[in-house]
Amino acid sequence: HYKLADKTQNMVSSFQCSDKVITVANYINRKTHVDCANVLQTEPNDHPQQIAALSSRGPTRDGRIKPDITSTGEYTMSALPASAQAWFIANQPFKLTPDGKHIRDGGTSSAAPVVAGVAALYFEANPTASWQDVKNKIMYCSKADLFTGSNLPNNNWGHGKLDAFAVMTGCSAAGITSMNSNNFTLYPNPSSSSIHIDFNAAAKRKIEIYSVVGDLITTSETNK
Repeated sequence: HYKLADKTQNMVSSFQCSDKVITVANYINRKTHVDCANVLQTEPNDHPQQIAALSSRGPTRDGRIKPDITSTGEYTMSALPASAQAWFIANQPFKLTPDGKHIRDGGTSSAAPVVAGVAALYFEANPTASWQDVKNKIMYCSKADLFTGSNLPNNNWGHGKLDAFAVMTGCSAAGITSMNSNNFTLYPNPSSSSIHIDFNAAAKRKIEIYSVVGDLITTSETNK
């Protein structure tokens, strides 16, 4: 099933392609910190809340939307191994916090553990949940803003920004995720055992049903 490489797909390889994997993009968390010499360090090209320039992007090689969710990554302050503290103070003090115990870090390597932490909290509260349950909660209890736009999911932001509070306190994990005057998109699939859709006075009605991997299963279209 090999597909030739191209220039539009630049993120998903190996296990990240799996529908059972929550693939995480990262957005800019902060642009400043005070270092261990009490000097204000600033990243002039970073703009908090925007997608990070090096964030992973989709789609998969077979055209499915990835990533699944976006979290804070570029950049964060992480715990520094005590064994490395002396070296960083002597050579790269600008990366450390005033206490010398935390280091500037970033990327999807920082964003993915945030999502993993939310998944752990969800499983702690819901020990019988399936992998699909927690993935649906994380994706469909996400949030959109001026930076993500309303056209979600997409291959930059996935389903939007991680919203840990919504995951833990409850959301339907099924709802309209994109809508304009003529169309709407309902996720996840399946969203429930029954769905009622009111078309009001629409003259033309069309329903497309897709599988969880994005394959079109059936289309129903009527004209009034």
